[in-house]
Amino acid sequence: MLLSVDPWNDSARLIGQDLAANNFPSIDGTGPPIAVLDTGIDYYEPSLGGGFGPGYKVEAGWNFVDNNGDPFDVSGHGTSVAGVIAASPFEYNG
Repeated sequence: MLLSVDPWNDSARLIGQDLAANNFPSIDGTGPPIAVLDTGIDYYEPSLGGGFGPGYKVEAGWNFVDNNGDPFDVSGHGTSVAGVIAASPFEYNG
């Protein structure tokens, strides 16, 4: 089962994520690599690159619970955090 996170959930609306996306359209998740330590990431999510490995937005990861190289998110929190950082496209009032 694939989990998908609505980029404009209550938390995103609370912090004004859509307004930030409108005011800073050049911030689109490209650029230097970053690390997120959280519950994992749904790397199948199209707005986060739609895949896992070299050539995708999610190039690498580690699952510290299962001690393996598959960081797939089963709870959604890490995916939500990654979406705030690097999902594209963002749409104002989307």
